[in-house]
Amino acid sequence: MAKEKKEYYDCRKILAEGSVYNIVIGQRSNGKTYGFIDEALDEYCKNNTPSVYIRRYDESITSANIFKLCTPHINSLIIMSDGKWNNFEYKNRTFYPTRINEETGKVEAKGDPFLYCVGMNSWEHKKGQDRGFVRYVIFDEFLTRDTYLNDEYAKFMNLLSSFIRDRVGTTIVMLGNTVNKFCPYFSKFKINMKDIKQGFIYNFRYGETTMSLEYCKPSTNTSKVNKAYFDFDEKQLDMIKSGYWEICSYPRFYNGKRDDCEELGRIYIHFSTHVLRWDLLIDDDKNVISFISPSNFDKALESGDIFMTDDSLTLLDNRMCFYEIPRNKLTQYLIETWKQNKMYFASDDTGDVFENWMKTTLSKNDFRSF
Repeated sequence: MAKEKKEYYDCRKILAEGSVYNIVIGQRSNGKTYGFIDEALDEYCKNNTPSVYIRRYDESITSANIFKLCTPHINSLIIMSDGKWNNFEYKNRTFYPTRINEETGKVEAKGDPFLYCVGMNSWEHKKGQDRGFVRYVIFDEFLTRDTYLNDEYAKFMNLLSSFIRDRVGTTIVMLGNTVNKFCPYFSKFKINMKDIKQGFIYNFRYGETTMSLEYCKPSTNTSKVNKAYFDFDEKQLDMIKSGYWEICSYPRFYNGKRDDCEELGRIYIHFSTHVLRWDLLIDDDKNVISFISPSNFDKALESGDIFMTDDSLTLLDNRMCFYEIPRNKLTQYLIETWKQNKMYFASDDTGDVFENWMKTTLSKNDFRSF
């Protein structure tokens, strides 16, 4: 059962590290998803062991949106199964290998489940029965610039538990394009993406749990297309061309404007490994605006100002530390400047950290009271 030659991303290098969790980050269309689905298919054809494919929302796994996930692997299926199977069927959110009669076009045989597909937003209501041992759990597009699910990290871990149960041997795969280097998962895993270099694999250990992270080097297979269509001198296109992190532009103060403003109050924000200072200001034209800048943990604690954090020890030790935004006149004004887009940032990275913190905060019920 020889496998087809891989032309894009090769997942065998990171899998050789032997970690339970495998995070792969890189440019679009470099073959991340293809590589791991192909690996799962190889496992299925050898041992009849299914795998799981996860997306954040149900709409991503409807028949119309997901069938193309497996169609590129039909030739691999024929080769790996020695001709036993020649197509796929997608039914009840599950891919099955099938054998279709070439003359009649009808299905002659259907195999056991190959790939269970799950939408994380509705999984708790559709858990169903134990599906037995699964070889790979592949969470695709785990990075997003949109809003994450409420308490998504816990949902993901519970979903894994429902498939793994009391069995060992399942490998977890998390795949993402370079769209958000300050996402909540990196915060939970205590990974600072500024320390991660392109083209390398990094290994982490959390007690008995092991994790490998690969930041893929640029794919030569997509370079010709990228040069033909996206070779403009623009940093925001570096993500498409080379897999560099996507950069958003955030409003900045023009020269001297910060010094011309009067400070009305401030709070501090702790997100992942970052601490931000959120100032409420009034300018010469009496406009109430906000300014976000980097700070540090010690300054936040020593200031005596409100400090937003989810660190349990810090919350216990300091009466000015809060997990949820306290409602007072200052926080109401700050939220109002955010709603009215009257926000300025010290840098684009600062803006990205703040936006990710806000996405997490937006999912909390207390935010609706503002």
